[in-house]
Amino acid sequence: EFRRVLFRSQNNNFCVDFHPRLPFLAFGTFAGYVVVVDLANNDLAYMEKLHQRQIWDLVFSPDGGSLFCAGDDGVLWRIPWEEMISLGTTRV
Repeated sequence: EFRRVLFRSQNNNFCVDFHPRLPFLAFGTFAGYVVVVDLANNDLAYMEKLHQRQIWDLVFSPDGGSLFCAGDDGVLWRIPWEEMISLGTTRV
């Protein structure tokens, strides 16, 4: 599932960050999606369109409790880790 997301031409990856404690990789796309991949299970853990255009940067907090992302739409999001994992891909 996540391989399809990784290689869609309209969702090219722009920025990435690893979770500081868990085997998860987050990336932002040119299309405004935040995607989190569970590397241990080779599975898509979270995906949501948070920005109207590309995401410029994203970073996990030092304790891994939140993910922050900023896009060229001028919006900064803070997504709590527990919320991300509980939502999964329900908002895709």
